[in-house]
Amino acid sequence: MFLGLYLNCGDSLKKFTENAVKKGLVKESVVDRAVTNNFATLMRLGLFDGIVLLKNSLGSLPLLPTYIKSVAVIGPNANATKAMIGNYAGIPCKYTTPLEALSDSVQTVYEPGCSNVLCNSSAKFDKAKNVAAAADAVVLVMGTDLTVEVEALDRTEIDLPGQQNLLVSEVAYATRGPVILVIMSGGGMDVNFTDTLEHQAGSVNLRFKPHQAYSLLLLGLSDITALLGWI
Repeated sequence: MFLGLYLNCGDSLKKFTENAVKKGLVKESVVDRAVTNNFATLMRLGLFDGIVLLKNSLGSLPLLPTYIKSVAVIGPNANATKAMIGNYAGIPCKYTTPLEALSDSVQTVYEPGCSNVLCNSSAKFDKAKNVAAAADAVVLVMGTDLTVEVEALDRTEIDLPGQQNLLVSEVAYATRGPVILVIMSGGGMDVNFTDTLEHQAGSVNLRFKPHQAYSLLLLGLSDITALLGWI
């Protein structure tokens, strides 16, 4: 740390730094400097932004509560917990799922559409389409979880798993309002298939690492341009 090594990908700093400070080998101010520099770098890289807006061509975001009175929240990750933080994180004191966050601000109805992110069956698609058709707007929360990609388990495809693409398409055609697509994943996803849905559903594509600001951004209760990274 004296020479500017502020980050260790192993566990050496975790194991030995505290005792080094106690023994007077390292000043606490040096540790503070290392932590400050690490967090400053993470902030410059945008890792705390958490959200990337890929497309908003029809201006569907933000969903204004003045016009949007009900939202259908659909998808295998719509009520996810551990999938939100990945496997490089501690245990949070509380999870707030996308469904819970939106439910705090607007009337919601929830249908997973798929039993899990593998989405190997379309048996639940009709229920998802029915709630989508009745709502003012739809938020589809798709993507992966730790069963699909994690440390030492890499994805071999960049498409959404299983029949997720089909679920998105069928829901988009069934809805009467804007459709917001949220991708929750550890890496990039190919969502080019949504280009064909734009005129039918006003599709807006998001890829984001969720946090509790989710509903504030989608519903326009926070500055969406300040917190979203644009591509």
